[in-house]
Amino acid sequence: MPRHPRLFVTRGLPGAGKTTVARELVHSQIKTFGVTRLNRDDFRRMMHGRRFGAGRQEQLVTAAQHAAIRAVLESGSDVIVDDTNLRDAQIRQFERLAEECGAVIEVIDLRDVPLEECIRRDRGREGDAHIGGAVITQLHSDHIAKTSVAARMQAARAARSHA
Repeated sequence: MPRHPRLFVTRGLPGAGKTTVARELVHSQIKTFGVTRLNRDDFRRMMHGRRFGAGRQEQLVTAAQHAAIRAVLESGSDVIVDDTNLRDAQIRQFERLAEECGAVIEVIDLRDVPLEECIRRDRGREGDAHIGGAVITQLHSDHIAKTSVAARMQAARAARSHA
């Protein structure tokens, strides 16, 4: 039975440990099939000379990253994408890509790392790796706190309907 390549996708705030997990996975697999790390920030720096992009630049980064993911998966090797991936639509894109390439997807969800810990870790970063507490707090508010509240409300409605 042939081995299916794996697409690992991280989810989490800046400072949650996504890149640390990715680098550990790459290092742990160095003597076997290997895992290729494909990060949007690296594509931005390579393509546009900076970590942040806008509009058309982001479209080009997405196209390049997805083409690289496809190429590596179709070669039979594993990939880890250690971006924030806070939007469900991003995860669905990766699920479709994995399916098209005959790969198995595994989401590494780090959204439960406390906001305060993410901000603390970010303070230790230098240069453009430093995001800033205000940005991290906004991302938390937009993508994690709202989701958590919505999930709790949905669970409460489900519990009432079964009571």
